[in-house]
Amino acid sequence: MAQLRIRNMDEEVVRRLEHAASLRGIPMERPVREILVAKEFPSKAELVAQANAIAAMSPWSPKGLPTSSEVLIRQDRDGCDDPYR
Repeated sequence: MAQLRIRNMDEEVVRRLEHAASLRGIPMERPVREILVAKEFPSKAELVAQANAIAAMSPWSPKGLPTSSEVLIRQDRDGCDDPYR
């Protein structure tokens, strides 16, 4: 298994991690590993939820089809509120 060395870590952060690990009766590396895995590798469900949230921010046409980027650029350039004029 690979090893990771982190240099120049804030001493207060290390103390807090050591304290949290000691309260759980586990080595400090375990919560650090859990934090890194949770932050760096979201689950498939989390990725799908994030994609759906981004898609929900996109404007939709009255027909239910996505507005093309070309239409949006022209709308912005021409200062028109109706992209389908």
